[in-house]
Amino acid sequence: MDGDVAPLAAVVECVEARLPDGNGYVVVDEAHATGWLGPGGRGLVCELGLEERVWARVHTFGKAMGSAGAIVLCSPTTRSYLINYARSLIYTTAMGPHALAGIETAYDHLVSGRAEPDLRHLRSLMRRAHHLLASLCARRRPPPHVLRVSKDRPASPIVPLFTAHARDLARHCQERGYMIRPIVAPTVPAGTDRVRLCLHAGNSLEELRGLCEAVEEWVCGRLGRACEDTDAAEAEASGGEEEEESVRIRELSKL
Repeated sequence: MDGDVAPLAAVVECVEARLPDGNGYVVVDEAHATGWLGPGGRGLVCELGLEERVWARVHTFGKAMGSAGAIVLCSPTTRSYLINYARSLIYTTAMGPHALAGIETAYDHLVSGRAEPDLRHLRSLMRRAHHLLASLCARRRPPPHVLRVSKDRPASPIVPLFTAHARDLARHCQERGYMIRPIVAPTVPAGTDRVRLCLHAGNSLEELRGLCEAVEEWVCGRLGRACEDTDAAEAEASGGEEEEESVRIRELSKL
């Protein structure tokens, strides 16, 4: 929910230390890592080189892959067991050809390296989002119950905006054309409500700025202040990101 990365290596080491006879099994959900982490978007397990120490991995084909369905990477014995005993698999309708074609296309895009310009652009958006939101909080100084962002840059394209008024902030942004969702208790612990910003490679820098302006407008409304135009220094600081955007466009034009 917070866009962070699990300490998977430490988890595996803990399981192996506490259960040295091999009767401890680690299953990793790679839903948000597929297409993002690891060589060719293979996920966190591959990025950390833990393929032989993790019992099973689940990769979903939604999210970054843009399709539907999922796979379980496991041993032949586990595969046979799931095929014969997993009711949720046995009674699930088979995937259609269009979904399979979409998955194959997405994987080809990743392993061929053609997704690299998009990934670089997405990382740039992540850095820019954190900078804009942190600058907003430093400039407007909202109390934590109104708006709080993490001091650390996000490790994934999921950026949480913590606020006790998550539904109101989400509604404000949605009315301005930005589809962000409130995440509230009991989905998250009480007192940690947030709006979750999910960036993707198709977003532009202009869209990100517009969203941050909408958030700032909402913050000013909550604080009862008028929002003046963005400082000239902020506009100047964005120059490097605009250059990264132009580089991405040039790279994509070569594909």
